[in-house]
Amino acid sequence: MKGLLKLLELVLFCGLVIVLLCVISPIFERKESRIRFGGFVEDPAAYDVIFIGDSHTVNGIYPMELYEDYGIASYNLSGIGNTLPVSYWIMQLAMDRMTPKVVVLGVKDVDYVEKLTASSGDLHTSFDVFPLDRLKTQAILDLTDNPLAADDDGNLFSEMRPEYLFPFIKYHARWKELSPADFEPTTSVQKGGTMVVGLSEPRKYEITEDVGFENDGYGYAYLRKAIEYCQSRNIPIVLVNVPYPATYNDQVGEHYVKYIAEEYDVPFIDFVYMDYVVDYGTDMYDSFSHLNPSGARKVTDYLGKYLKEHYDLPDWRDKTDSGWGNLYREYVTYKLGHIKNHENDLPTILTLLHDKHLSLCMTISEDAVFYEDERNEQLLQNVVRRHLFEEDEGLEWSDGLWPLSGLDDSVWDGAAYSLIVDRKEDAFIENAENGEEIETSFGRVTFFEDGSISVNDQVYSGNPEAEVRLIIMDEFTGELVAKLSY
Repeated sequence: MKGLLKLLELVLFCGLVIVLLCVISPIFERKESRIRFGGFVEDPAAYDVIFIGDSHTVNGIYPMELYEDYGIASYNLSGIGNTLPVSYWIMQLAMDRMTPKVVVLGVKDVDYVEKLTASSGDLHTSFDVFPLDRLKTQAILDLTDNPLAADDDGNLFSEMRPEYLFPFIKYHARWKELSPADFEPTTSVQKGGTMVVGLSEPRKYEITEDVGFENDGYGYAYLRKAIEYCQSRNIPIVLVNVPYPATYNDQVGEHYVKYIAEEYDVPFIDFVYMDYVVDYGTDMYDSFSHLNPSGARKVTDYLGKYLKEHYDLPDWRDKTDSGWGNLYREYVTYKLGHIKNHENDLPTILTLLHDKHLSLCMTISEDAVFYEDERNEQLLQNVVRRHLFEEDEGLEWSDGLWPLSGLDDSVWDGAAYSLIVDRKEDAFIENAENGEEIETSFGRVTFFEDGSISVNDQVYSGNPEAEVRLIIMDEFTGELVAKLSY
């Protein structure tokens, strides 16, 4: 009898320890995973479309824009450094909790030969938020099965298995760093997508011939497994290669996905071969890959139109009790914060103004320094460029699509220039007469010879020495966002 009581005490003790660890582990853990993906894990059934891929998919697809423009309820479960094997297991963990109407899978670096990249932290970000269960255990054991695979610091992934299964092992020493945010963690208003705000010159690239080769790495095998898993559950899957200035080797490896897609009869949208969707001259955050908000909005818009045309997806804008409307307001506040954070950087501001919900009034003085940098004109032209959904005679963005003819003339002559962009009316007006009152959806606008701008009788002159003056309005809230001068 005593032996039975001791056994019972041991079982109760172990149970209490497990319960205690389950309670305190989320408090001690690094919060990046919960912030990015907690919104999905808390209510997975709320989403009709899931996006899965690496950092290019993270930065290139905005679920909140898909909701506002197309009514699509989606979540971006992509992770920085995710390989195709990692994406496959994230897809399984997600679909173990819900049944999406469509899965969109990013295929960049499908030719990567290992199951994991050398960043051990990236795997934590992708997996920590998911509670430990049979499927997560299976995933971690599979991804870390190479006894020689190591991270950047030389730590063997096979020896790090316990910390991926029980993150408390890694984070227990964080008690000195704990803050109130650790006890009430927030979730991202971006539904997993992440804006990276900035502008960079793209590296040189050339589109290769229509060729592709498969190597012996894991990517192609796990891509096939992902397709077969979705097809076994009768769930449509769309393969996507988010645009970037790909090298020859990149294109050869990733273009082979075309043949795999044909093999399984699934769609493959290869943006790398669709030069008409984004303009690398205005749409890159860094020189070799990731999209800034200007580029991401073009890709997101393309995918939104594609998904609505090809799949039966409900419009969540029609559901007043869905909660999406309130969340979108938070998203707008977050988005407009980037304008405040970069208000001294005109080129970056221009990339943010490629946004169908931001109206503006702008003046440029005669012989302004602005005209001396050709890229400034390209960025301003990009503000009002319409998105292209079909190829136009092989047109590349960087070689054409200059809708502001008046700006082109002013740059050539060094003349003064004025512009109104009225998003609600989907219209723009160039070089209005000084003193003329122009009615817009956001009020009366008047330009003056000294470069000042009046909106509803409120005159903004800015810095007297400024050559560029800019007023930005948010069409969603109806608020004046910023008054800037350069």
